[in-house]
Amino acid sequence: WLMGQRGAHGWGTTNETSFTILGLTDHLLNNADFNTPATFTILLNGEAAATGELGRERPFYTIDIPATDTNAGENEISISSSDGKLYYTVSRRAYVSENAIAAAGRVDVERIYRDPHTHQIIRTMQTGDVVEVELTVTLADDGSYIIIEDKLPGGLEALNEHLDTTSVAAAFAEQRQYNYTHKETWGDRVSYFVTEMNEGTHTFTYYARATQSGAFTAMPTEVYAMYDLTMWGRSASGALQVTE
Repeated sequence: WLMGQRGAHGWGTTNETSFTILGLTDHLLNNADFNTPATFTILLNGEAAATGELGRERPFYTIDIPATDTNAGENEISISSSDGKLYYTVSRRAYVSENAIAAAGRVDVERIYRDPHTHQIIRTMQTGDVVEVELTVTLADDGSYIIIEDKLPGGLEALNEHLDTTSVAAAFAEQRQYNYTHKETWGDRVSYFVTEMNEGTHTFTYYARATQSGAFTAMPTEVYAMYDLTMWGRSASGALQVTE
């Protein structure tokens, strides 16, 4: 039943997924069927797509089949195992070219890029310049365990206030001003975690440096509650030009 409820990214929220994994782990440790290795075969339209052996040393596989290997219209996938039970999920993901993505969701989200000195909104900068990224989030109701995740366009690199590239004093000022619980800076995104967020408008700001020249697309900023999937929203996508 649990495997029947699994989606492409788990069992819903991180909380639900964690408890499900704990339950399945106990089941695997106490089920003799999983002690014997089993060979599996996957056929796509009658042709072998993948094969492997499942066991304690390797209890799961992830098989990726590109769309170019499939036929237009209907396709048939056959999954078989030589011994024991075989659990699987089949999911499909498509990447569609879009000129722009509109804002959507219950949570209103807006992102703008500003000149850190004049605070004017900008859409063009030069390599080496620092830009102020401003995220505005408006909740219609109080929320808990909120994630604000901003995707960086390819030409920008977020500054990490925990490193020597930014003053520690500025980092503490930012923490007090925006009252987030935790912040993570990655190569492709900046994420804020807020344990409790009241209804109303909240602003989050971080700094990034232009490192590559070119025309870049900024994917939407996404805001959602970890344990209430109905509380979700995204900004519109954006465009950014970086010159030499």
